[in-house]
Amino acid sequence: MVGTTQMLDALVRHEQRPQRILLASSRAVYGEGAWTDPAGAVHYPGQRSRAMLGAAQ
Repeated sequence: MVGTTQMLDALVRHEQRPQRILLASSRAVYGEGAWTDPAGAVHYPGQRSRAMLGAAQ
């Protein structure tokens, strides 16, 4: 978020007003997304453990 804040501050300082600003992020920031299994049930996975992260799961 610091980078976004600095960018917005710079735009104000230089009196620039872009038509659009696109912010991209990843699940590292927002967490795991919901998924639907073959039966149609929606699942919201919890936080992954250190072991799961270490095993690249």
